[in-house]
Amino acid sequence: MLNLQDLQYLAEKHKVSKIDIDFLKEIGLVKQKDLLKILGTGEIKVKLEVFAHAFSNSAKEAIEKQSGTANIIGK
Repeated sequence: MLNLQDLQYLAEKHKVSKIDIDFLKEIGLVKQKDLLKILGTGEIKVKLEVFAHAFSNSAKEAIEKQSGTANIIGK
Protein backbone atom coordinates (compact mmCIF):
# COMPACT_ATOMS: atom_id res chain seq x y z
CA MET A 1 0.00 0.00 0.00
CA LEU A 2 1.11 3.51 -0.76
CA ASN A 3 -0.46 6.83 0.21
CA LEU A 4 -0.80 10.00 -1.83
CA GLN A 5 2.05 11.54 0.16
CA ASP A 6 4.27 8.64 -0.94
CA LEU A 7 3.37 9.23 -4.59
CA GLN A 8 4.16 12.93 -4.21
CA TYR A 9 7.55 12.12 -2.66
CA LEU A 10 8.41 9.61 -5.40
CA ALA A 11 7.37 12.00 -8.17
CA GLU A 12 9.58 14.77 -6.75
CA LYS A 13 12.57 12.56 -5.87
CA HIS A 14 12.68 10.59 -9.13
CA LYS A 15 11.24 13.30 -11.40
CA VAL A 16 8.60 10.94 -12.84
CA SER A 17 5.05 11.47 -14.08
CA LYS A 18 4.17 7.76 -14.22
CA ILE A 19 4.17 5.37 -11.27
CA ASP A 20 3.56 1.68 -11.85
CA ILE A 21 4.62 -1.71 -10.50
CA ASP A 22 7.70 -1.90 -12.73
CA PHE A 23 8.97 1.47 -11.47
CA LEU A 24 8.29 0.49 -7.85
CA LYS A 25 10.12 -2.83 -8.34
CA GLU A 26 13.04 -1.00 -9.92
CA ILE A 27 13.48 1.20 -6.85
CA GLY A 28 12.89 -1.69 -4.42
CA LEU A 29 9.53 -0.71 -2.93
CA VAL A 30 7.54 -3.75 -4.06
CA LYS A 31 8.21 -7.36 -4.94
CA GLN A 32 6.96 -9.33 -7.93
CA LYS A 33 3.97 -10.83 -6.07
CA ASP A 34 2.84 -7.66 -4.27
CA LEU A 35 -0.58 -6.18 -4.94
CA LEU A 36 -0.56 -2.40 -4.93
CA LYS A 37 -3.32 -0.28 -3.41
CA ILE A 38 -3.19 3.52 -3.31
CA LEU A 39 -4.71 5.18 -0.24
CA GLY A 40 -5.74 8.79 0.28
CA THR A 41 -3.51 9.92 3.17
CA GLY A 42 -1.63 13.10 2.41
CA GLU A 43 -1.93 15.23 -0.67
CA ILE A 44 -0.70 15.22 -4.21
CA LYS A 45 0.28 18.39 -6.05
CA VAL A 46 1.51 16.97 -9.36
CA LYS A 47 -0.11 15.37 -12.37
CA LEU A 48 0.60 11.63 -12.28
CA GLU A 49 -0.37 8.58 -14.26
CA VAL A 50 -0.70 5.87 -11.60
CA PHE A 51 -1.17 2.14 -12.21
CA ALA A 52 -2.26 -0.01 -9.25
CA HIS A 53 -4.48 -2.96 -8.40
CA ALA A 54 -6.85 -0.77 -6.34
CA PHE A 55 -7.45 2.83 -5.28
CA SER A 56 -9.41 4.26 -2.38
CA ASN A 57 -12.10 6.67 -3.54
CA SER A 58 -10.29 9.63 -1.99
CA ALA A 59 -6.98 8.69 -3.66
CA LYS A 60 -8.62 8.34 -7.07
CA GLU A 61 -10.38 11.70 -6.68
CA ALA A 62 -7.17 13.46 -5.57
CA ILE A 63 -5.16 12.07 -8.49
CA GLU A 64 -7.85 13.05 -10.99
CA LYS A 65 -8.21 16.51 -9.42
CA GLN A 66 -4.61 17.17 -10.54
CA SER A 67 -5.53 16.02 -14.09
CA GLY A 68 -3.80 12.70 -13.49
CA THR A 69 -5.12 9.20 -14.11
CA ALA A 70 -5.77 6.31 -11.72
CA ASN A 71 -5.51 3.11 -13.78
CA ILE A 72 -6.55 -0.24 -12.35
CA ILE A 73 -4.39 -3.16 -13.44
CA GLY A 74 -5.11 -6.90 -13.30
CA LYS A 75 -3.72 -9.23 -10.70
